[in-house]
Amino acid sequence: MTIQAEHSEDMYRFITSVVKRNNCVLYRIGGIQNHIHMLIDLAPTVTLFLLMWDIKRSSSDRAKQSGFFPQFVGWGKEYGAFSVSPSHKDCNRVY
Repeated sequence: MTIQAEHSEDMYRFITSVVKRNNCVLYRIGGIQNHIHMLIDLAPTVTLFLLMWDIKRSSSDRAKQSGFFPQFVGWGKEYGAFSVSPSHKDCNRVY
């Protein structure tokens, strides 16, 4: 429980920049103190593994260096991913 609400927006903005850097589109991001959910349009040139590796590595470094998350020691090794039909998602970008 290390992602406190008062600093979660900073983490979300940072993760948004990582997703954009990988030429992917972030439609939604949110979460609670111990995990984050994202709705991402994965670029055809990017593997899910490499995107998640970059998000976890970069945001972990940011969390440790920012001082906003003093109890953060790193993300878990695992992640879940699901595909969503374009007809079932709201295509209005948030970030």
